[in-house]
Amino acid sequence: MTDTFIHFSPIFFAFLEELAASNNRDWFANNKARYEDEVVSPMVAFIATMGPSLRKISPHFVADPRANGGSMSRICRDVRFSKDKRSYKEHASCHFRHEIRTRDVHTPGYYVHLAPTTCASAAAFGCRPVRPLAPSATPSTRTALAGSG
Repeated sequence: MTDTFIHFSPIFFAFLEELAASNNRDWFANNKARYEDEVVSPMVAFIATMGPSLRKISPHFVADPRANGGSMSRICRDVRFSKDKRSYKEHASCHFRHEIRTRDVHTPGYYVHLAPTTCASAAAFGCRPVRPLAPSATPSTRTALAGSG
């Protein structure tokens, strides 16, 4: 695959369909080279292509085309606390986060989700978490700030 992004091909979605049908480590290990060629390469090219367009919106959004540690989401699922023990995500996705906190999920940004049956995009505008009141705040101060006084 070339580094120039044209479109996501049927091969991209076919791989994700096959992964959904055989979502286990042995199948993925045997098909990892296909994953790199058919999913990672087009996603990296898409991310790289989006960079100039994002800079027109705002120079602060990051389109990092690295396959690991960049804008592309990992394929492995965190199953430690989940009842769903499937090892791999059955979609490909990427985040274009604000430069101020590229590793924070609460940072403003754009998200793209691609699956065989669903494609979606979203924009998120986060806000900073509210700081808790100091332990020394009086009950009347707490009531007034909560809006019930």
